[in-house]
Amino acid sequence: MQRKCGDFTMEMEIRKVFEEYLQVYLAKRDFQEMERIFYSNLTAYGTGEDEKGFSRADTAALFVRELAQCPASIQYCCDYVHVQVLAENM
Repeated sequence: MQRKCGDFTMEMEIRKVFEEYLQVYLAKRDFQEMERIFYSNLTAYGTGEDEKGFSRADTAALFVRELAQCPASIQYCCDYVHVQVLAENM
């Protein structure tokens, strides 16, 4: 079944993965669980000038460094989450 932009099911799936990521990344601070949900072509940007990951290995190294610097659980609250599908073939 091919999904189309605006498909409620796809939006809910994206939201579910996002919420799982936030729980694992911020609340649990669990790198092994984060790595499980990483996409193979993952890239990431942090707030520091040197915080750029253009491959899965680079990005994993950023997360390992961050977790070493701040291993404590981080409380978070999402007041609003909006999923905007940018293209049908993504």
